[in-house]
Amino acid sequence: MRLRWVEHINLVLLLAFTAGAGLAQVNASVSGKIEDASGSPVNGVKITVKSLETGASRTVTSDATGDFRISALPLGQQEIRAEKTGFKPIVRTGIDLAVGQEAVVNLRLEVGDLAQQIAVTEEIPVVNTTTSP
Repeated sequence: MRLRWVEHINLVLLLAFTAGAGLAQVNASVSGKIEDASGSPVNGVKITVKSLETGASRTVTSDATGDFRISALPLGQQEIRAEKTGFKPIVRTGIDLAVGQEAVVNLRLEVGDLAQQIAVTEEIPVVNTTTSP
């Protein structure tokens, strides 16, 4: 009789932990590294993950080693956008997050087109307004 009581308690505890683990994994996460064209890490990059199904988005900034992580994302199709001044923004699509998944998305930024500034200086011709003798 005593053994059955312990078995019942173990069964209840097992079910409780299993149910809790299932509920905790109804979302996913994305992590990765941001590098420049030479392979060096880029810090301070704004990374935005947007759910294409709900339109909800989350934004983080890459750390000193170029790493980022965004957790508690909704499941389904996602779009990732990375941008920083001086670099071309990059958008990655086709990321389909499943339950409990941690997708690793490494991005390589290219140096952006520098805006050209053209200064036009036109000299006014010197006109001699004095009369000659």
